[in-house]
Amino acid sequence: MALRPPPRQSLPATLLAGILWTNAQAEPIELSVGVASATILRGVALGEGGVDAHVAASYADASGWRATLAATALHSEPSQQRWEAQLFWRVGYAHRLREDWSAQLAYAGYSYPGSEYLRRYGHDELGATLAYRDLLYLSVAGLRRDDAGSSGNRNSMAYDIVARHPLPAALTASAGLGRVDTRGSSFAYNYGHLGLDAQWGATQAQLSYIGTDSAAKRRFGEAASNRWTASLAWSF
Repeated sequence: MALRPPPRQSLPATLLAGILWTNAQAEPIELSVGVASATILRGVALGEGGVDAHVAASYADASGWRATLAATALHSEPSQQRWEAQLFWRVGYAHRLREDWSAQLAYAGYSYPGSEYLRRYGHDELGATLAYRDLLYLSVAGLRRDDAGSSGNRNSMAYDIVARHPLPAALTASAGLGRVDTRGSSFAYNYGHLGLDAQWGATQAQLSYIGTDSAAKRRFGEAASNRWTASLAWSF
């Protein structure tokens, strides 16, 4: 059974990006390129808007080992005239538990070289995911931030649940809820999404609505505002 990724906006970097990726590929190495109206990381938009571009390379071994390298170019504060980079890497292992269930353990890192504005989003994470077919994903991840910031807390936990349902005409509906809980602090916030995916061969389009609670909006401001996002990607 393939452990396929849910929509990018539902979990961190899942188009590139995040703790899930395909468990069965036609070729061991897969490349992808794409554009998106926003780069979302657990409900929070990075940059100040404009079209972001990404590229990724993934390797899938038949034994279950996986690896991904990716980069995203996005607009950053204080001006859309400036581009910033998100660099992402991930290694992990996927295993089929029984006919309908799969599990995956992965270690990943996000960095933003040269960007003071995006530095607070840099972190490493160790995540575990349990998947039922291509219908339900449950995940938990421990995060360690590169910069503790004003709160002085580097460590946090993230929890996600994502459900998917196939529709006619190569469409898939999805919904997800997540929560980030900062260790040693009272700060926590919730986020979620509703999405619609379309797949035509190597082309994937996605439309999602992202929402966050009042705690996220107080901490992250406009970056955590509710919004529509769209993306288009090609794999080869």
